[in-house]
Amino acid sequence: MNLGLIPAKTAALDPTREALIDIPNNRRMSFGELDHRVQRLANGFRGTLGLAKGDRVAILSKNCIQYMEAFLRLRSLRPHCATAQLALE
Repeated sequence: MNLGLIPAKTAALDPTREALIDIPNNRRMSFGELDHRVQRLANGFRGTLGLAKGDRVAILSKNCIQYMEAFLRLRSLRPHCATAQLALE
């Protein structure tokens, strides 16, 4: 299964179901909202950056909702993706 398709498939079944919880920022996101944001990000990756299957991409980020949005979108576009999370004290 393609991990990048999980938000869209779950949003189609139950868009109000909770998808992500960002405890430090006291923020919650439903699958409907996550899918919408992931789709908007995809348009930017494809349209503005010209990202396509087989391209190489790296994500360097702290653990946050935006990291998950980028990760899920990249998984559905199928570039070669490397991730690294910042260890913050």
